[in-house]
Parts: sequence; structure tokens; C-alpha cells
Amino acid sequence: MASPLVVQVEIESKLENVHTVQEAVHDVCERCGMEDETRYDVELCVVEAATNVIRHAYKGRSGETVSVKISADDEQIVIEVADRGELGFLCVRPITVQVSDITSLPEGGMGLAIIQSLMDEVSYGSSKDGRNIFLMKKRFQGKER
Repeated sequence: MASPLVVQVEIESKLENVHTVQEAVHDVCERCGMEDETRYDVELCVVEAATNVIRHAYKGRSGETVSVKISADDEQIVIEVADRGELGFLCVRPITVQVSDITSLPEGGMGLAIIQSLMDEVSYGSSKDGRNIFLMKKRFQGKER
């Protein structure tokens, strides 16, 4: 890839709109030659992040904006999920589970743990203009050529 690829997607805060973000990430990963399994992991993470924004930061309210910036170069894909909701990802507490006991797994609340386990880097903060920023990075390994 000669120059970095950058795609910006904005959706209204409705769960049925999350597929638009997933499709954009799928397209970028595919254009970068990412392996299918890794691409699926990245798509899962961005869907989980956008869903968490809608459910938690916006408390299910429609009419709000979820912004997703997808940047990719020869080495990695970087996904920035931004919102203006209440506390954003700070209101989602990570949980610890014993995977050896599958009956102990909760039905919900595992999104952040899944994201942290699948992505290479995850961070959360706020911007100068008051947006909540959730950043995920995944390095390209085993790229198809």
C-alpha cells in the first residue's frame, strides 16, 4: 500500500446501523490483504465497540452520532470509535472469568474483555472537544499477498 488508507464512517446511534461500520472495516481489512480470521476478529471488535457506545454511552438513545475512523497502512489497522455520550467506555467494567468453567461465563458484559484479548492495543480517553475516544490497533500478521 503506497499511502495510508483512511475511511471515516458516522452512524446514528441505532443498533441496526452498526452493520455499516462492520462493512467499512471489512472492506478496509480486505483491501489491506488481512487474513480472514484476523479480519473477523477486527470486525467483531468494532461491532462490539459501536454497540457498547449505543447501549452504554448513549443509553440506547437514537439521534446521537457514533463516529468511526479506520486507518490502515502496511503494518497495522487503527480504529477510533468516538462519541459524545456519558462516560463512554468508562461505564463498562471489564470482568474476569474462568474460561475453564464455561457455566460461569456471564451472558453479557464481556465485550471489553473480548476486544482486549483480540486487539494488539486498546486505549480510552477524551479529546479536547469533549468526545470520548476508544482506540483499537491490530498489526498485520500473515497478510495474504
